[in-house]
Amino acid sequence: MAREKADDIKEFGARLVRAIADLIGIRATAHIVQSVFASDAVSFDEESNVFFRKNVGKPALKELTTLLGERLERNFGHDFTDNLFRTIYTDIFKDSGDREDADAAAILAIVPEQFLENERLRSLSKQELEKVVLERTRELRNTNVSLEQTVAERTKELTVANKNLEGANANLEDANRRLQELDEIKSEFIRIAAHQLRTPMSAIKWTFYTLLDGDVGALTEEQRSFIIRGSMANDRMVALVNDLLNVSRIEEGKFDYVFTEGDIMDFLREKISETSLQAKNSGVALSLTSDGLIPPLLFDAEKLTLAVNNLLDNAIRYTPAGGKVDVTVAKKDSYVIVAIHDTGVGIPHEDFPRLFSKFFRSRNVVTLQTDGSGLGLYIARNILKEHKGDIEVVSEEGKGTTFSLLLPLAPAPASTSAAVSEKLSKKLRMRREHA
Repeated sequence: MAREKADDIKEFGARLVRAIADLIGIRATAHIVQSVFASDAVSFDEESNVFFRKNVGKPALKELTTLLGERLERNFGHDFTDNLFRTIYTDIFKDSGDREDADAAAILAIVPEQFLENERLRSLSKQELEKVVLERTRELRNTNVSLEQTVAERTKELTVANKNLEGANANLEDANRRLQELDEIKSEFIRIAAHQLRTPMSAIKWTFYTLLDGDVGALTEEQRSFIIRGSMANDRMVALVNDLLNVSRIEEGKFDYVFTEGDIMDFLREKISETSLQAKNSGVALSLTSDGLIPPLLFDAEKLTLAVNNLLDNAIRYTPAGGKVDVTVAKKDSYVIVAIHDTGVGIPHEDFPRLFSKFFRSRNVVTLQTDGSGLGLYIARNILKEHKGDIEVVSEEGKGTTFSLLLPLAPAPASTSAAVSEKLSKKLRMRREHA
């Protein structure tokens, strides 16, 4: 007995419902079915089979397959859903035993258009297929034209952007070159100004000393007080000029080093002795300790003096009366570490990134000591770097600061003085001979 078209599409719908019920559950599937059909138009048995009444039309079945397809595609993806539709479609023809008994077009009419694309093409007549091919060719041609236009537009945009970038890069290079020129002009100005200031300030310094020594006559106490204050102000200016000259030499690569072997403890004892009066007058206790025998090091005593004196001066100046400054020396791994710890005002954490920059002073010390160049730590770090070492800092505002100077045990860079190099070589030869 021939099958009717209505039987084929109802069978397809029933099998689709049963397959989806197995995947997402009978309740969810029944809810979708009942959103399309009236309660008296469908019924379910205990095995999740759905039965459609004779009055079920093709539009309603198409709406159902569309909703079920959307739900399935959302949960499992397009390919899975397409394969499920194809399996059910194929099974209907297989079960019919005769292709003529089933109407492919009727089933495909209720299946959402995004599924069973190959089956749709096979069901078309030659004329219809040619029409589809022409439409697809036209669509591809239009798509290709659109893509070419898009590529051309994007290429044009990229070309314009590239030209803008090239222009911006050229401007940046010009600006950078100009900044370098200005920096060189600034450095040259500082160097010349510092040199020009050094001579008259030295003359002023000796004039003050001459007056204080009484070489031009006795001074009253008030006169002596004024001259002492003037001499101290002049000394600060001399120190600033020296710092400026040192920075200029560092930047020009003319801060020459002469490394000699020496006892770092003897060196530090001398520096402590030189600053002991300053510490005493400030009411700050000053001490030097080591954790054992410290081996000799190669260092430039003159340059290292600049770094150590700056750190000691800062530690004493920014430590209130009653505080202390402890200098400890220890050997660790391949370094000798000289730590200068104070119980002073400390350094704000936000100032750490700029601490070793030129002309920078922490906000909390500016109010305590108005004078200061902000160059000391910059110079100190450069000196330690040239010793193949480093300088580290640990600080907490209101509790104190520790600056650690790391000096390598390994030989420092070769001396710029050939005479010193020969002297060291001779000393080493003599040690080997006596060994």
